[in-house]
Amino acid sequence: MEIFKRFKIEGSLLAFGNTGVVSDLHLGFSDYLSGKGILSYFDESKKLLELAAGCKKNKIKRLILNGDILHDFSKLNRRTEKKLSDFIENLEKNKIKAWFIEGNHDTLLRFFLEKRGLKAKRSISIKDVFITHGDKLLKVPEKARFIIIGHEHPAVKVEGKLFKAYLISRYKGINLIVMPSFFDFRQGTENTEEEWSPFHKEKARKRILIDKISSEYIAVPF
Repeated sequence: MEIFKRFKIEGSLLAFGNTGVVSDLHLGFSDYLSGKGILSYFDESKKLLELAAGCKKNKIKRLILNGDILHDFSKLNRRTEKKLSDFIENLEKNKIKAWFIEGNHDTLLRFFLEKRGLKAKRSISIKDVFITHGDKLLKVPEKARFIIIGHEHPAVKVEGKLFKAYLISRYKGINLIVMPSFFDFRQGTENTEEEWSPFHKEKARKRILIDKISSEYIAVPF
């Protein structure tokens, strides 16, 4: 399915041209649970392999990790670090470059990246597309026609079942796309105004649900 006849939805991956965007990976959540003695069956490494395969399928050359790449604020677990390192190496083998945007969870991301000669930004612009995590309100370039954010983990409940969802809205007349989380431990939350990004102050005009079982996308007006 496409949004605005330009952005292709592939699950939690949003693609346009040779660029892919994924938000809210929250890597290390399973390791965080393990550290608290809670057994987790969530396989982050498998999900990252699936993401790399999705990028290759869609001929992505540049993958933007749009904030909350890590989960734990206080500690970078060695297992988590290896998962992210292996993922970056896997992308590089497929000639895909990873770009990093900081989110509110990424207090330790800089230390991980610096050891590899990499950096993270607060936002990235690709022509008329402005991409930022969404936890902070940033100045939007005048040329921007589209804003892509994450942060909210949007999901919508239909007939008692919760679905990840893309929300389509506007910010100061600019088209706004709110992405679902890549994080698969839970689907997300039905958004309330208190949970919205500072970019997301207008009521969403459309929600696009991701049905993981049938792989269908359903556009539902509010």
